[in-house]
Formats: sequence, C-alpha cells, structure tokens
Amino acid sequence: MTGTEHGIKAAIRGSITGFVLSALISALSMSLGPSGYGIVVVFNLFAIIFTLTQSEKMKYWSLSYTVGYFFGILLFGRFLMEGWELALYLMIASPIMARKIWKKIK
Repeated sequence: MTGTEHGIKAAIRGSITGFVLSALISALSMSLGPSGYGIVVVFNLFAIIFTLTQSEKMKYWSLSYTVGYFFGILLFGRFLMEGWELALYLMIASPIMARKIWKKIK
C-alpha cells in the first residue's frame, strides 16, 4: 500500500460498497415488514465490527496512505455513509493519523 491516491481509492471503494450493501439490506428489510428490523440491526453490528477491524490495520499503513484514506472518507463518506458510521470512522482514524504525523515530526 503506497501513496495518498491509493488511500483515497480504497476509501471510495469501501464507501460505495457499504452504500450498495446498505441499500440492499434496507430494501430487504422493508419488504419483510417489522420482522426485517433485525436484519438492519445485524448489518449495523457488522459495519461496526468491520470499522474496528479496519482500524487495527491502519497502524500498518503508511502515513500518505492513511492521509489519503482519511480524506477520501471525508470527501465521499458524507454522501455515502450514515452519520453514525462516518463519525465512528473519523473518531478512530483521527488519532491514528495524528500519531503517525507526530512520529514523523519527531
């Protein structure tokens, strides 16, 4: 994984994939009526788990890739992600990126 552009592309791909899956899950849950709510809850739990596992991988990314990913999420995530999911990503990615910058400065 190298470069800012690769990080931006990864963020865009991930946002689009999440958006498409979310739309499919929403359509499925609406067709099932009230019993489809459980599917949405399970999907959201998987989204949270994915975000946390993604954050574990971030510590191995280069600074430029992390910056690209962060800005890709900022630019495109607001259109393709739910508010809570975007906030979670930013809360996790911000300290990781700040630590990487701090290490570069030292």
